[in-house]
Formats: sequence, C-alpha cells, structure tokens
Amino acid sequence: MGKVFQTTINITYVVLLVVCISCNRSILDTDDILQVAGDNWTELEHVLDHYGNNDDTLKLKAAVYLLKNMPGHAWKQSESSQKYEEYIKDSPKRLSADSLNILWRNCTDGYSNEMYQCEDIKCITSEYLIKHIDEMFEAWHSYPWCKNIDFDLFCRYILPYRIYDERIGQCWPHEFRKKYSYLVKDISDIRVAFAKIYNAINDSLRGSSTHCPYNLDPLTILKAKGVSCEKRAIVIGAALRSFGIPVAFDYTKGFANYSKIGMHAWISSQEKSNTPLTVMGCDSIARHGNPIDATFFWKMDKQPKDYPIIDNPKKKIVKVYRYDYQLKEDTTHIKDVSSLYNLNGKLLLSLSKDIKKVSLLTYHPGSGWRKEFSVIPHLGRCAFNNIGTEIVYLIQVETNDSVYYHGSPMVLLKDNSIKILNPSSKTQKVNLYRKYPWLTLWYNRWSMMKGSRFEVSNDSMFKKRKIIFSFHTMPWLRNTIRLRSNESFRYVRFMPSLLSKKDVDSLTFYNGVEEVNKSSVSEVRFYSCGKELRGNVILNNINSEMANNAFDGDINTTCMHDTMHYWIGMDFGYPRNIDKIVFYPRHDDNFVRKDDLYELFYWNKAEWNSLGQRIGKEDGESIIFDNVPYNALLLLKNLTRGQEEAVFTYNKGKQIFW
Repeated sequence: MGKVFQTTINITYVVLLVVCISCNRSILDTDDILQVAGDNWTELEHVLDHYGNNDDTLKLKAAVYLLKNMPGHAWKQSESSQKYEEYIKDSPKRLSADSLNILWRNCTDGYSNEMYQCEDIKCITSEYLIKHIDEMFEAWHSYPWCKNIDFDLFCRYILPYRIYDERIGQCWPHEFRKKYSYLVKDISDIRVAFAKIYNAINDSLRGSSTHCPYNLDPLTILKAKGVSCEKRAIVIGAALRSFGIPVAFDYTKGFANYSKIGMHAWISSQEKSNTPLTVMGCDSIARHGNPIDATFFWKMDKQPKDYPIIDNPKKKIVKVYRYDYQLKEDTTHIKDVSSLYNLNGKLLLSLSKDIKKVSLLTYHPGSGWRKEFSVIPHLGRCAFNNIGTEIVYLIQVETNDSVYYHGSPMVLLKDNSIKILNPSSKTQKVNLYRKYPWLTLWYNRWSMMKGSRFEVSNDSMFKKRKIIFSFHTMPWLRNTIRLRSNESFRYVRFMPSLLSKKDVDSLTFYNGVEEVNKSSVSEVRFYSCGKELRGNVILNNINSEMANNAFDGDINTTCMHDTMHYWIGMDFGYPRNIDKIVFYPRHDDNFVRKDDLYELFYWNKAEWNSLGQRIGKEDGESIIFDNVPYNALLLLKNLTRGQEEAVFTYNKGKQIFW
C-alpha cells in the first residue's frame, strides 16, 4: 500500500511538471523530459519528493518552476578548465592576473582543452537544487525590501540558480550573504542596497580579463578577480540575488561603432514596472534612465574650435537582449528588451514580393558587415523596430535564388529620418587623422593634462627650479614644444597637473646644437630634427619600469601610474640646453602613424572601392586624399598593422565616425 501511495505521489508530480511545461507552451512532453534528463531524472524527482513530502507547497511550486524552465540551460567546460578552477579554489591567497594566466597556460598544456557542454537538466544534483531553493527562500524572507516582491517576481529574478552560462559548482547564496551583509545593515531601500553591493563588488574586481575563456562558478570568479564584463555581471548578479534583490543579465551582442570583442553585459535590477534600474559611475542608488552600462562618456571640458578631430561620446548599440531563466515561446531563454532601454529607432522598408528574408547589417570594426538580426517581410513590407539610432545600417535581402545587398548604406537619425549615403559625382580633398572613433574617454584624459608642466633644475631635489613649459590647452598626439633659452640644466622633469591622473607614452628631449665639449664650442650645426639628449631616468612615486616606458622611444608603450603625486624626468649628467621637447600623451594607436601604409575606400555599388594609398608622414599628422566623393561612406585601413577600423563620413573638414 505504501509503495502504491508513493508511486501515486511521484506520478502526480510528473503530471504537475508536464502540465506546467504545457502551460508554458513548451514543445516538450513527458517522454521528451525523461529523454532529455536521462539518468538524472531521479535527481529531479527527488527534489519534488523532498518538498512534496514536507507539505511545503510554495517551495514545491518554486521547484517546479525551476524544473520546467531548465531545458536549454547549460555550461561549457573542459578538463583544463576544471583543473584551473580547482587550483584557484585551493589557493590560500588571491592570485595576480599574471599568475592566473600562467596557471591557465599550464592547465591547457597538461590537460585536454576540448570543450564539451553540460546540460543542467542532465547534470544538476538534487542536493544542490534543494540547498539553493532553501537559501533563496531564506533571502526572500530576510530583508525589508522583499515584502514588496511577489512570488512571480521572486521566481523569475531571484530564485534561479544561474545568472548566465556559468558553471554550476558551489552553492553561493549563503557565502555572498556572509561576505557582504555588513553593506546592507540598517538599509531598507532596495535601490540603495543594490548600489551598495554592486559598487563594492565592482570595485573589488580587476578591469581586465584573464586568458581562461570559460565562465566558472560565481564564487570562483570572485576569488580570481580578473574578469570580463560577462563574468563581472555573473558575480554581481549572484550576489544581489543572494540578498533577495531581483536582477537580470542584460547584454548587447556588440557595439556598432567600437571594439572587436563582441558581447557586453551588465546587471539591472527589476521591479514590477519592468523598467530596469542600473548604477552608473558613483551612483549611491540604482536609477531609471541611466545610459546603458559602459556606453557613454561625459565630456569634462569644451573642445577647442580648431581641434582637428571630433570626439565620440557613445558606444552605439543596435539591440539589448536579456538572458532569462524562464523559457520563451520559441523555447529559448533570450528576450529582446531594447524598448526598456529606450531604443526607439524604427526602419520601414518596402521591397519586391519575391524577397523571403531581410537582414539588418552594421559595419563591425575589423571584420566587416555583420548581421544584427533578420525579419520576414509580408507582401514586400517589413519593419525593424526598437533599434539604435545614429548608426550606419545596410540591408541584405534573400530570395529563393540569391542573397545580395539592397540599396546604399544609410544613417538612421534620432528622429527616425534616414540619411542615404549615396556617393556623389562631385569630389573633395580630405584630411584624415584616424581610422577609428576617438571616444570622449580619450578626450577627457587629454583634457585633464592642462596644467601639467616641464621643470628644469641643476639640483636633483628641484629645490630651485624653473618652469620651461606649461600646458594651457589640451594637447594633441604629437606635441612639438620649441624653447628659446640659452640656459643649461642638468635635470628636467614632467610634473602632471594635480587634476591629472593621465599617462605619458613617450617623452624625448632634443638639443639643436651639437655640443662637442662642455666648456668650449668648436663648431655649430643646425638640425631640423635636432639631436636627442639621453641620460638616466629619474622618478618619484612611480615604479622604474613604468617610468622607463616614457623614454624608450616607443610611443605605444605607456608610463602608467596609480597616484597623482608623481613625476618622471631625466638626469643628463651635466647641464644641457633644451630647445625642443616632443611630447606624446597616452593614446589608442589609431591615429595615422609615421611610415605606415594606408588605403582609403568608399562604398559604392555593393562593394568597397579604393581611392588610393598613402604613407603616413608623421605620427598624428593627417594624410590627404584627393577626388573623394561627397556623401560617401568611407573606410580607412592601415595595411601595415592593426585591425581596428570603422566607417565614417566627411563633413566640413572633419571625419564623422558612426
């Protein structure tokens, strides 16, 4: 009788699970579930038994939610990634980025890095699920803001055991609460709690990722510290859910005008209104309407009118998606949430009726035209809704017989009007300085160098010193400072502005007179480029390796520093006269480079057409092309090195990167 009764209970739970799946319009039926779960079905069944036997109706309902939406969730791993994770867990201290990269290299050398996929439904254990469900219910009942979170919101954005595609490993809710509870003590506002936890974890993580491509479990990622944006989002998302804060993993597939890397991800807080809340910069509270994470740079200062290039304050996004634990009608976990982020661009097209599919393309730096998404036209008409504006788009169409580009590239403007980039027969001369957008990030760094200065002295302590040059305006890439003085000094140093936390790439001191002997002059020669003075590097409050980068003759190595109270300079050995200083601020290596070969293209008749090749004459100086069509979409490629290149137009003597 007992066995019959137990069997009846088990069948009841299976039926309940199947019914829930059917209500979610899943294509799965009972046989499919058994087949997908395979030998792991007993683990899933045990979860249902556990809460059914304890008469915990709400937790049973939560367990059913997790199980019915589990198909499609998985993580990737390899033998080498497992060993890598074990070493990180076993390490008694935090490992540096270099140590982690060496560890990863050793793991891939010693173990197979053949990637395989682990499906949650086949691999997850009942012990893990039960512990996770219990701990998330504990969080839901522990914090004052949770009283406004209903069961549906809890299930969707707090309960799930995964944030994205990270490995299912250590059960994390209790560990995050133990580590970060002090942050939310006496806080009752969920938006303040979100910001406190978000900022604390965000500040503790390194800004650059390590070489391991796999997303490990959240606690291991937190210990490793070196993270990509998606790893950062995984850790922050898990921590916030541990405190009963509903959050989602939102992302874009890539920026339309920036970076070859691809996906960018962030965490948003969810409310019943469905409008995402995020933290930007030093926000002390989560807010509606913030710019999308890491896409906007506020300009700190006004750009000089005669400045040769225009900065770009935005990384542009076509669509925003959400990785949702809940299955969608198409049995995926991806949801388009572009409208929630105020992407309101709309492109309407009328095409011939033989076209079967229409794709929206953007130009991706380094790889060319990239398909963003496709739609199926109806009677020759289609619409691309909720897309980003101020972006260059190209249409690709498919018929039964062919695939081809349709029409000319176009810019979708903010008011949803369209600027067609159809090259004119009229031509112009263009001066080109860059092959890639100059983000306002760099503009701000250079602007902050105003007030920085060069000082000279014959005293190594600079007790008696003289300022020979100060930056009163924003510098350019290559700054030639000509000095008129007969005085000689043994020591020279660069003193950054107190407002400047910038980096210097290369400093070179020149003397226009060849000094054969210090005490007498036998001959005078004049050089247009001068003779370089050399000496020993001197420094204060910065490590020697970094300081040496500023004097190695390479404008692409950087003297980076972590403090504003530093200086770098040179000891010539004896007093020398300086009549010229050449100064380069830190940069992104996308300006025109001396002696590199460049080729300019314009888009016409569905292909890139060459407008000729030029060699860069000097770092940061423009290269000139004649006979460039007006209203053309242009692309400048460095044929010598690099792949970062983006499309632009040319208007009123300046490049406009889209």
